[in-house]
Amino acid sequence: MNEELIKTGDFAKMCAVTKKALYVYEAKGILKPAVVKDNGYRYYRLEQVDQVATIRLLEKLGSSLQEVGDFFALKDLNERQKYLGKQQEAVKRKMAELGKIKSSLEFFDRRISDLKQTGLKKWRLRLARKNTWKLVLLGMVFR
Repeated sequence: MNEELIKTGDFAKMCAVTKKALYVYEAKGILKPAVVKDNGYRYYRLEQVDQVATIRLLEKLGSSLQEVGDFFALKDLNERQKYLGKQQEAVKRKMAELGKIKSSLEFFDRRISDLKQTGLKKWRLRLARKNTWKLVLLGMVFR
């Protein structure tokens, strides 16, 4: 079987990573080139693109390369699915947190629009207590 091998630079471009990232993944043992020639040139196979995409996704979710390696070391598909389920739960929690932040931003945007309509120019925003902002307008406090 004559499989087409992809040079490191071309493979890095396909995966939207740097060649250095591929070398780091190799050094950490999470991505091995399909072939390393006598001259040291490394070659990859097309199906390894999915592995790099998985590495990048887990990194974006905050996993260390050690944790990524641990994920790939899981041979039981149920264990991999369980790990990904935990990641999904973490993403849901983060999305809920970001939703609250978005709501706060929208509130302050509406408040500023209201203030602009009244012609009021002086106001300040200060942190009242942990994660609670107060809008102070000429002695009036809004939460």
